[in-house]
Amino acid sequence: MLKVNDLNAYLEECKNEITNFGNFRLLADDDEFSKFSVGLSKIKDGVVLIGVLPTINGGGTDEDNTKANNRLMFFAVQKEDSRQSYADYLLGYQACQTAIKALFDKFLKDHLDFDKRCMANNFSFNSWNIDPIRNYHQTNGWVLEIDVNTRM
Repeated sequence: MLKVNDLNAYLEECKNEITNFGNFRLLADDDEFSKFSVGLSKIKDGVVLIGVLPTINGGGTDEDNTKANNRLMFFAVQKEDSRQSYADYLLGYQACQTAIKALFDKFLKDHLDFDKRCMANNFSFNSWNIDPIRNYHQTNGWVLEIDVNTRM
């Protein structure tokens, strides 16, 4: 199982290394995302990196080889501004897309080290996705979902 402190430290490292991000936060669920997004400012916070605590699905044949599949979600979002022009709307998506791509590139570069730090032993190259989001708790941007396996 991924340790919360390790995941939060990784988010902080990403925020510090990827200059596209102005702020970051590790959240537990959708309700917490909603409350956090109320206080965001597009100008002050820019593109925000949000990590969500993983959902975990298990499997194995006995107690010695029980494994957990951890579904990680990372958001690169900006506060939605309904008064902005269409050109600015697209620029917001472009900024968030650049940030989520940089995050994915960093994860691919770090995935072996991430395995050591977060005690994950396998990044699933076959089950990741990046999707746009619109007006998700008053934010626009992209979400990256990644699977990693850990021992329980």
